[in-house]
Amino acid sequence: MVSSILNKISPVVVKEIEEVLATYPQSPYQEVFKYPHYKQILVAYVLSRISHQLITADEMEQQNNLYKTDHLHLTMPQLLHIESLIHQGIEQILSEQAEDLHQYVLGGVVDPACLRSNWLG
Repeated sequence: MVSSILNKISPVVVKEIEEVLATYPQSPYQEVFKYPHYKQILVAYVLSRISHQLITADEMEQQNNLYKTDHLHLTMPQLLHIESLIHQGIEQILSEQAEDLHQYVLGGVVDPACLRSNWLG
């Protein structure tokens, strides 16, 4: 049950991240999150904060036979909550990863082999 919810919500979160990032300046925001490593951190940040609420809502809908589609339909408050989490995640990731970002992404030419995600294989 949980994996099917996450599979349904993940594309929504990725789409919302793309839309929110488009509203940010190119530097540093879009430059940082064009790298899959940082974008995946942001997706995980958002999903870890919404999955429980959405699982609960989906289980209630299935019990009432209201959930009859493979598509996940979110309410406006749920979408606004996701957008808010995206904004929070962007700022938190930038502050937590500041040293790496400054050295490897914002400091000039990026060597993908130097990014932390590639250090461990």
